[in-house]
Amino acid sequence: MRTSNLLTIIIILIAFSVNAQVIPWTKDARNMAYNELLNDLTTIKNLPQDQKESIALCGLEEITKKYSMAEYQAKIDVETRRIKSATIGICSKNLGISLETTIETPADKQVVTWSKEGKSNVYNDAMNIFSKYELTQQQRESLSLCYTDELTKNYSKTDLDNLIEAELKKVRNEYIKKCLDKNNITLKKSSSDKLSIKGLAGCWQSYDFSVCFYETGELEKRMDKGMFKKTKGKWFIEADKIIFVLKDIKEEYKVLYNSGESLKLEESRTKKELHFTKIINF
Repeated sequence: MRTSNLLTIIIILIAFSVNAQVIPWTKDARNMAYNELLNDLTTIKNLPQDQKESIALCGLEEITKKYSMAEYQAKIDVETRRIKSATIGICSKNLGISLETTIETPADKQVVTWSKEGKSNVYNDAMNIFSKYELTQQQRESLSLCYTDELTKNYSKTDLDNLIEAELKKVRNEYIKKCLDKNNITLKKSSSDKLSIKGLAGCWQSYDFSVCFYETGELEKRMDKGMFKKTKGKWFIEADKIIFVLKDIKEEYKVLYNSGESLKLEESRTKKELHFTKIINF
């Protein structure tokens, strides 16, 4: 008697399991699967809506024919992504629709307009990169403008800020190479010149201020941002630093790079980097 009851229970459980597996797809479940396929096709550029719908309908038929609703809904995300991707590939091939050359690129995305300050920061970063190479000022400016244009055209500031360091380095190298090819310029690493009074004598311009070094040891500093201000004082070289003495106040700048026409300084107090271009020779 007990054996008979146990057998009955097993048969009922098996029947219940089989019925669960063959429950037909509901309208809501089919709609959801179709919309998921259609959503995956939104990354395809220049593909007409009717072709997207045809691929999605074909994909829906393939999925509902191959999987029961319970089986498909039990899949984890990575499994459903692979199923949808493979199904879209099969359906596009069967329908004679090519997807190979129509994938959307970063440049096709809607890019948030960059602010003037944001673009200036990108440009200054580029000038910093190219200041390490033997280039004329005109070449540095042309390459930096090209780099700024490419970067801000293809990435929003948010997208750029979200890149990890390795990704950012790859993006930088890609656009540097593109701009070098576009301007037919080859980079050659430059070595820093030895500091000397005679070599530094002249007027230098940065974004923040301009400064004139005289061989007599006199100095003239002009603040060009905001209200115009000119200050006179003294200057001298101390090891790898240039010292300004203005109204008995010392300003120390470490020389990071020096050539006949380019000078990169780091303000000792704030650690801010300043990039100068020589505008007058004495």
